[in-house]
Amino acid sequence: METAVRQSRTLHMTCRWYKPTDHEKMMTQREIWRDGSTSRWDEAGGTTAILEHHGMRLIRAGQGQLPAQAVSLCRVPTLEVMLSGIVRINGVAVETEDGVSWHGTNYRALIVRDRGLDGSPLRTIFLLDPESSLPVKGEQQKQVDGRWETEGTLQFEFNQPIKPGIFSPT
Repeated sequence: METAVRQSRTLHMTCRWYKPTDHEKMMTQREIWRDGSTSRWDEAGGTTAILEHHGMRLIRAGQGQLPAQAVSLCRVPTLEVMLSGIVRINGVAVETEDGVSWHGTNYRALIVRDRGLDGSPLRTIFLLDPESSLPVKGEQQKQVDGRWETEGTLQFEFNQPIKPGIFSPT
């Protein structure tokens, strides 16, 4: 999966989490666009930055903070960097499961198991495109009273055109 991510031309990733106070409403935690060696990173709280090989240009300073690893996205685009502070991929239990169906398509699932800050079990399930091995969708779940509850969703688009002006400082 990580090799396929590094070889992609473009990407658009959106992380949306349920609001802790209202599990019916979602908020966008993070949105990232990358085209070649230029990226835009929007973090919850109104922070936006343009990332390039020579560093980071803060476009809008809000309450949200970009992870320190964000700048490395231009040099080595990996899910580990994009999901920093949200999902750990390395150093945790990872397993695969074939034949997971979603909207009539079969995917290979990559299941990452970890623990939350409160010690409760977490799992993040990535659905991988069977041809490209790129993630299509992800879902982070927390175990509560013996059942899995979705805390957030991840959407991925790879090798698709990026909207014009997305890297312009506006």
